[in-house]
Amino acid sequence: TTTTTTTATTTGGRMSVCPAYFTSDLGAVYDLSRLERNITTTTLDYAFNYFLNPCGVSTNCEDTSAICRYKINGGDPLSPYTSLGRVNAFNITSFPPNELNQGFIISYGNGDNIGYHCYPQERRSIITFYCSADNDVPVMKYNGDDPACVARITVQASSACAVYIPSTSSITSSTTSTSSSSSSTI
Repeated sequence: TTTTTTTATTTGGRMSVCPAYFTSDLGAVYDLSRLERNITTTTLDYAFNYFLNPCGVSTNCEDTSAICRYKINGGDPLSPYTSLGRVNAFNITSFPPNELNQGFIISYGNGDNIGYHCYPQERRSIITFYCSADNDVPVMKYNGDDPACVARITVQASSACAVYIPSTSSITSSTTSTSSSSSSTI
């Protein structure tokens, strides 16, 4: 699995953590510059708004958060925002090798450690991007938090589609040669 960890860079006054392009394990290339935007969703019970900039600081969040949530009613008036991950803890990963052109996973760490069930752990987010050629405007869905304080989010967007896909024959031969070399080195 290809994993890329980058440091934040500032371009034109904006902080970006995504490399311009990301190449998956099977050679699919994604143009991550198309993800430099703010995306918002609200939970079904209208309790929280979630704000995300997949490749930088979300303009709706405080400090250097790429993803945060805002309690709509009854939140702490001094700090209604909870960071679910900051740009200094960015990571991007390929889908497993058999899922070509389906998307990728961006994760953030170093979020706030507030809340009775998270303290002293820092919150993290795992955002799974699925290619959806019909969605020029990304559609984000909050899927819940697990007991380890990890928010799980999915995004369907045309910006999550590969801009280059290698031919199937080169993928098959690459996968076959990897498999055969792995089995012969036991």
